[in-house]
Amino acid sequence: MNRKDIAQLFGTSLRDWQEDSIPLRAAALTFFIILPLPSLLLIVVSIFSLFYGQAQAFQLLIQQISAFAGPAIAELFRVLLASASSPFTSLWTSVTVGAFSVGGAVGAFAVLRDTMDTIWEYKPLRSRRLAGKIRRWIGPFVLVSSLGLIVVASTQIATFMFDAIRLLSVNIVLTHISLMAAQVIVSFALSTLLFAIVYKMIPEAKVRWKDVTLAALVAGGAFTVTNYIIGTYLATFTVTTIVGAAGSLFIILLWIYILNQIALFGAELSKVYATDFGSRSKKPVIIQIMPLEKPISPTLKDLET
Repeated sequence: MNRKDIAQLFGTSLRDWQEDSIPLRAAALTFFIILPLPSLLLIVVSIFSLFYGQAQAFQLLIQQISAFAGPAIAELFRVLLASASSPFTSLWTSVTVGAFSVGGAVGAFAVLRDTMDTIWEYKPLRSRRLAGKIRRWIGPFVLVSSLGLIVVASTQIATFMFDAIRLLSVNIVLTHISLMAAQVIVSFALSTLLFAIVYKMIPEAKVRWKDVTLAALVAGGAFTVTNYIIGTYLATFTVTTIVGAAGSLFIILLWIYILNQIALFGAELSKVYATDFGSRSKKPVIIQIMPLEKPISPTLKDLET
């Protein structure tokens, strides 16, 4: 692709982004995510505490968030969860909170799949059977939840990398710069991989890996840059001084909304790329016919001989 193709690609994606009302869909998706999010995180901490203990489980969760979103966002989650209480105070509370959290998460992923289908202009077949509807709702939830294994594995690799940098470095300034660079690389690589999987697997339309590669790189880069812009803001202004944990919740809400905007714009980009340059491209193939060096028909001189 040349510069004109790239400009056309992003311009068309931005126009489709506006026509599909992506800001409103991102807001709805943010609402469905933020409602069950604190309860889901507390459930994850409670499950991890069965194997590692309460303090280590809490630290492990913060490490997972830090590897994906950066240390500034992880600190916001730490402040938010530190002021929350365990949902497992009684059997009735545990069942209620668990059902509410899982139901909210399934609803969020159902909205995500519906938005992806709208972007790809795919009209799914409406199943009259309850089992078919449940499968369509739960499928994205199970898929994205399984991506947590990738986050856990990458966190262990990142922790090993950071420990190696601290061990091998002899200069404090060099160590700090190396750790910041390693965090940026890990966050970019992990977010790009997760975006690519979501763009490939969530839509019900048939999507190829080559259609989502560029979009995942763009979304991963934008996501990483956004995280560190927010981190710089948080390092300059303290959001928890006046309103306590509510300040952390507000910044997390804003962060999730921006993340949804980036993710859905990447989905628009992958669809436009697939239509114009990828697997769905219908550009005509121009066949150039080369002139023959010698004419096929016999000349008058050839007939005389």
